[in-house]
Amino acid sequence: MTSIIALPSASVPLTVDVDHPCSVPEPIGRDVVLVSRDWSRYLQWWDATRFATPAFWVELTRQRARPITYQIGKTLLEEVGVCMLGGYGITERMASAAFHRVREEGLLTGKPVTEEAVAAVLSAPFQLPGSQRAVHYRFPRSKGRRLAAVIDTLHRSEPPGTDEPRLLRDWLLTLPGVGPKTASWIVRNMTRTDLVAVIDVHIRRAGIVAGLFDPAWRLPRDYNHFETAFVVWARIGGVPTADLDACIWSELAALGPAARTLFSVKHLSDLD
Repeated sequence: MTSIIALPSASVPLTVDVDHPCSVPEPIGRDVVLVSRDWSRYLQWWDATRFATPAFWVELTRQRARPITYQIGKTLLEEVGVCMLGGYGITERMASAAFHRVREEGLLTGKPVTEEAVAAVLSAPFQLPGSQRAVHYRFPRSKGRRLAAVIDTLHRSEPPGTDEPRLLRDWLLTLPGVGPKTASWIVRNMTRTDLVAVIDVHIRRAGIVAGLFDPAWRLPRDYNHFETAFVVWARIGGVPTADLDACIWSELAALGPAARTLFSVKHLSDLD
């Protein structure tokens, strides 16, 4: 007697409990309902041929060469320094130059330093590769104050190990000047875990256009909502969270203002 296996119809939405996710086949061409205790989202997964959809970003992540590591520093303190010296309004090249200068000046060995010492190092002009003019690092005093405070805290405290990424992220959130994005960035780089996501303006815009994120969600207030939805997005697509995150960020950072064409908006600020 022949057995008949009933396959789900493309017209039947795939419902995913984001608080208790399980492995599911990628829902190409189907609608998806994400259900949480606090929110729900109904979205179309589409396929990779449709720009800026969940399927598009998943396939782009699969095709992108996977880096050996995301870690830049040699220690947790150095990685904290990398991420604290970067962030919104600071280019990747500038953040890298600032980190290497601070490290070369011996300020990231773990010994307490003064905020004036860090600020002085950051205040000196930078000559970036490819730039004819010297450029200045933004907010050297405030960054110096926060980094010096973090160095002092790390000197006096014992953080959780990298084998407990969420616990480590929560601990990092107690450090002066470290918010959820920076803490998640540090943990992502150090552990490559699938449990956290680095949600910034690029990821937020991509997630809104893809239908994953509610446009009413705001950073940092709703960081947990963004992160939960993003982690499930990667899980449904069968790609590592860190790789999906890095793929979207690098593509949109490279596109700059031209990303409005990908997103079919007149101004990127329309998504903010």
